[in-house]
Amino acid sequence: MTDRSVSNGSNAFVVTAPAPLGTWRRALAAAIALFIVFCALIPFRRVPLPRIEAFNPIFESTLALISLVAASFLLVAFRRSRLRAVLFLASGYLFTSLMAIPLMLLSSSGHNADQQTSVWLDMFRNAGLPLFVIGYALTRRYEIANGRSHTGTRADVTWAAAGTVAVVCLLSLFASADHQLLPRLMLGDSYGSAMVAVNVVVCLLCLAAAAVLVSRPPYSILDLWLMVVVLAWMFAAALSTVLGRFDIGFFPVAFTACWPRASCRSY
Repeated sequence: MTDRSVSNGSNAFVVTAPAPLGTWRRALAAAIALFIVFCALIPFRRVPLPRIEAFNPIFESTLALISLVAASFLLVAFRRSRLRAVLFLASGYLFTSLMAIPLMLLSSSGHNADQQTSVWLDMFRNAGLPLFVIGYALTRRYEIANGRSHTGTRADVTWAAAGTVAVVCLLSLFASADHQLLPRLMLGDSYGSAMVAVNVVVCLLCLAAAAVLVSRPPYSILDLWLMVVVLAWMFAAALSTVLGRFDIGFFPVAFTACWPRASCRSY
């Protein structure tokens, strides 16, 4: 089966059929490129650049748009494959997109309390995506092993979207109301020691997500894409432990987080 037949196939094929050789090559090339970028940025840590305050809202809006487009593709795949696992993953991308709303609202404020809240909201988002990927992988394994599928009704999508919105609202309220009780992650433009611990947790969640995806071959095109995404997410979290805001590596890290999502259709 050629790559052309894959690209002309339905979204359900992307979810269920084994990935062709061409997709394996693109996923491997993307993983190698991410590793090279990761290694290249480490020597330039702590090299300051001018503050560009407008960068944060631009990055948040771009990531929100890309994640929303990915969620839309996954919802179409859910309607065709009728696998609840795909709906679970679509909810994860919707969660990532919606978390940008409170972050953009807080990015214009210079108050230290709002800065701490923004960083915690960002950490909740970073930890949320690999958790959704783990949920997708486990649910998909169960559904395929038992041969179960669902009707893919509009009510399923409505309940999933409502639950995602509720989670975003609760996390936003928690971060804004209890920021004085949470550890301080930011010290000026630098990250504190608590940030290292939080990013280690995010990296471990990404490794767990990748391990769950790898543990049950054969891999679909969507599985390979998710492996690249969690790898990029882990590299971004790892670089955040050694970089400060507006360091020379701050902007490439943001690109690293967005690029695998934007390239999803190429798989």
